[in-house]
Amino acid sequence: MCWRKRIQRAIPDEFLKSIREEDPSVEVVVDLSDNFITDLSSSLTTFTNMNLVLVDNDTTSPVPEELCDTDHNGWVAGMVGQVRNGGALNACDAILCPPGLHNKDGRLSITRGCDRIEKATHLKTLHLSSTLIDNMEDADNAPDSLINLHLAECQFKDEIPPEFYKLSNLQIAYLNFNRFSGTLPEAIGQMTNLEEFWAYNNDVTGPIPEQLGSLTYLTVLALDENKLSGCILTELEQFSATEP
Repeated sequence: MCWRKRIQRAIPDEFLKSIREEDPSVEVVVDLSDNFITDLSSSLTTFTNMNLVLVDNDTTSPVPEELCDTDHNGWVAGMVGQVRNGGALNACDAILCPPGLHNKDGRLSITRGCDRIEKATHLKTLHLSSTLIDNMEDADNAPDSLINLHLAECQFKDEIPPEFYKLSNLQIAYLNFNRFSGTLPEAIGQMTNLEEFWAYNNDVTGPIPEQLGSLTYLTVLALDENKLSGCILTELEQFSATEP
C-alpha cells in the first residue's frame, strides 16, 4: 500500500488507524515528504513493516527509540535491522537523520550517511523558510557552494547574527518576515557576491550602511517595513532595482 497526504505539526495518533487494526504487519509505504511534520507519533510502533519517507519536514525531535527496536527491523525495507546489525550506527537514523544532520534522502542508507551540512559540498540552495529555526549557529561552516539561502518566516529575533555575514559566496538571501532587530553592520560589506538581499518586514533600525554601496553585484535590496532612519545612500543610486 502507498499513502500520501499533507500533514502539519505532529503525526496524529489516529494516523492509518484502520490499517493498524486490520493487519499491522502489512507492508505500508508512506510518503510524507515536503510537509510540516514536527514530531512522530508513538502509535506507529504498531506497524512492523513500514517504509516511511520524511525528507523535507520540520521535525526537530529525534525518532522515538521504540520505532527502532528489534521488533521493527523490517522498517524501511529492512534498513533499520541492517543498521542495528552493523553495530556502529543508530538504527533510528535509518528512519530519519537526527536534528542537525542531513542527506538528500533524509535518512541513513547503505550508500549515504547522515552528515553535517558543511559536508554537502555541492549544496547550492537551502530552503528553510516557514520553519521553527531561530538561530544561525555554525552557519559560517556552510559549504562554499551555498549561494541561495531562504530563511523567511522563521523564528529569528534580535540582531542578524555575525555568522550570516561570513557567507561570502552567498548570492541571494531571504530573511524577510522575521523579527530581526538592531542595525545592519559594516560586516555586510564582506558579502561581495550578494545579488539580492530580501530583509523586509523586520524590526531593523538605524541607517543603511555605506558598505552596501561597495557590493557591485547587488541588484535587489528589499528593506521596506523596517524601522530604518537616515537617507538612501548615494552609493546605492547605481542599482536599478533597489526597493524603497
